[in-house]
Amino acid sequence: MKKYTATLLSFFIYFFAYSQNISQGEYYWDTDPGEGNGTSILALDGSFDSAIEDIFESSLTLPSAGNHSFNIRVKDDNGDWGPVFTKIVNIGFGVLGCMDSNAINYNSNATLSSTNCIYCLHGCTDSTMFNYDSLAVCEDGSCIPFVYGCTDSTMFNYNISANTD
Repeated sequence: MKKYTATLLSFFIYFFAYSQNISQGEYYWDTDPGEGNGTSILALDGSFDSAIEDIFESSLTLPSAGNHSFNIRVKDDNGDWGPVFTKIVNIGFGVLGCMDSNAINYNSNATLSSTNCIYCLHGCTDSTMFNYDSLAVCEDGSCIPFVYGCTDSTMFNYNISANTD
């Protein structure tokens, strides 16, 4: 975003050098919506100076990935719109994925962080086992098979190895 901000601010430096009373500004991507119909640029402090940087830093709407024409124009106090200044900008795209190398689904190619990182919860992941843990993600070798038999130690047929009646 800093790269776009620097490019956009260079437009305004040009405007300041050649125009003294800017009353309104607007920008648009690719197709001209007509004078006064672009996305408004507001000067929060009443003048088009350092406030521009803060505005662009927080609210610049970007189009989809690819090459796009960024256009900007300003209107003076007489109500006359100036020329359109255009800059071709490449909006990069990235690979969405888990960027935490401690997660089991870490994606070393990811350039856009997702919130779907999965971390190991160790346990028995075999659903046919006695101690199967449906929350476990990583097998830890602790699976215990079902051993059927009497689990009541007061009964004559008690099986010390049994874990299931």
